[in-house]
Amino acid sequence: MRLTHIAPALALAASAITLGPSRAPAQSLDAEVRTKLGAGQFMQTTASLDKTTGQISATTKTANNSMFAGYTGAVGIVVVGPNNRIIASVQKWPFGVDGRMVPGKVANRTDVWTDHIDPALAAQATRIEVFHTYKALNRFAAILAEAGQRAREANDFKNQMCKEFGCAN
Repeated sequence: MRLTHIAPALALAASAITLGPSRAPAQSLDAEVRTKLGAGQFMQTTASLDKTTGQISATTKTANNSMFAGYTGAVGIVVVGPNNRIIASVQKWPFGVDGRMVPGKVANRTDVWTDHIDPALAAQATRIEVFHTYKALNRFAAILAEAGQRAREANDFKNQMCKEFGCAN
């Protein structure tokens, strides 16, 4: 069999194939990242950049499996353009959670947020990258103040109950 007979047959078969409409270039760029930040501390962000408007839409889940220690995290998004150059960036924080055993506090949360970059830069974007980081905050003084306030409220409540119903010494 000669190869010259195969080419016309392939051309005939190809002409019978119906191609669908051509796809427009992607109008959004998406990224999702899950990061372990420390002992039982996790962040997960799903983000999308609208290349037409420059709007960044994201959902960030912050979780803490530690019993008592809380933490604060931050999310950064870099917009990468031609030649792998960073053309824009945004940062969001704080996303704070407390330990699982801290009464009345939240150890897991989900935040939906948006930000914007210049639409002219967004149009040049080739991808977005999401990263998470630990954002150190010293909350010791605030925690002590809150504990003191709760102790005063409990004492006031006890005094009110004693006033109305009497107290045994």
